Amino acid sequence: MNARGDEPKRLCYIYGMEQQSFTSPAPATPVMQTAPAAPTQKKSNTGLIVALVITILALIGVSVALIIVLAARKEPPTKEISKEECVEKLLGDIDIPGMPDLPKPSTNDESEDDVQREDDISRFLTAANDFQANNNGKTPWDSGTTNEKWVRRYIDNKCTADTPEQADDSCGNEFRDPDGQPYYFVYEGNLTYAKKASVQRDHGIRVYTYAQCDGGDDGSLTVASGKRQFAMLYKLSDGSITCNDNH
Repeated sequence: MNARGDEPKRLCYIYGMEQQSFTSPAPATPVMQTAPAAPTQKKSNTGLIVALVITILALIGVSVALIIVLAARKEPPTKEISKEECVEKLLGDIDIPGMPDLPKPSTNDESEDDVQREDDISRFLTAANDFQANNNGKTPWDSGTTNEKWVRRYIDNKCTADTPEQADDSCGNEFRDPDGQPYYFVYEGNLTYAKKASVQRDHGIRVYTYAQCDGGDDGSLTVASGKRQFAMLYKLSDGSITCNDNH
C-alpha cells in the first residue's frame, strides 16, 4: 500500500465524517403537553352566596316576627290617665312631715257626692232653725252638748240611738253621707276668737256657737254676737270645707 497515495483518501474520509456530524439534525426535544385548565367554579360559588343571603334574611325575618309576638303578649294595654288622676296619685304618694293636707282633685262621682254633702249640711241647718223656732230660740247645743232628741225628731226618725254625737247605724239615708256612713255631730263649744277650724274627714259635722262662717272654703270662722248664732262645718272629698251658719 502506498502510504502517500492513501493519505489523501484518509483525510477526505475524516473530513467527510466531520461534515456529516455537523449537518446531522439534532434529535427532537419531546414536547410536554399541558393539561387543559379546569372549568371555573364561578357560577357554582355565586349560587351558594345567593342561597346563604336568602337564608340569613329569612332567619332575620323570623326573629323579628318572634320578637313582635312576644312583645305584644307581655305588654298590657295602655290605660289613659287623666290629669286629675295623675295629680291625685302624686299627692297620695307624697308624704311630707309637717305639711298640711292638700286638696285632692275630685272625680265626677266625688264632685256629685260633695254637692250632696253641701245640700245635707244646709238641710241640717234648717232643721236646727226649726228646733229653735219650737224651743224659744234655743239651739240644739244650749245644754253644752248636742240635744239627744233633735236628730231623730227633725232630721231622720229612723235613728233610734239618743247619741247624735256618735255614729248611729240605725239611721236611714236622711242622715248618711253619700258614701253610706252615718253622720254625727261634734260640738266644739263657743268660738272666742277668729280662727280656722280643724275639721277631719270622718263624717263628723263640727258645730261652733258664737260663730259665723268667714266666706271661704278653708274652715275660717269669725266670732258672732250671741250664743244662738252657730256655724256647721264639714270636710268634703277634695279637702275643702263647706260652712253654713244661721245668719
